[in-house]
Amino acid sequence: MSGVSRSELRKFGLTVGGAFILLGLISWWRGHEWAPRVLWTLGALLAVPGALAPALHLDVDVAVDGGFLGSR
Repeated sequence: MSGVSRSELRKFGLTVGGAFILLGLISWWRGHEWAPRVLWTLGALLAVPGALAPALHLDVDVAVDGGFLGSR
């Protein structure tokens, strides 16, 4: 985690979360039922904390630590 700043992590969450939300919209438009829900959920889990972090002073260390522990 030493080489990654909080602003870079926030930008990553917003970018990838937005991409998931966009893919969910495309999937919903094509008539799928479950795929959009999964994509929207993943998008929200990434984008909402990234969008609210500056206002609520949320910390992304929990997600980074969880990813680190999950990769071991």
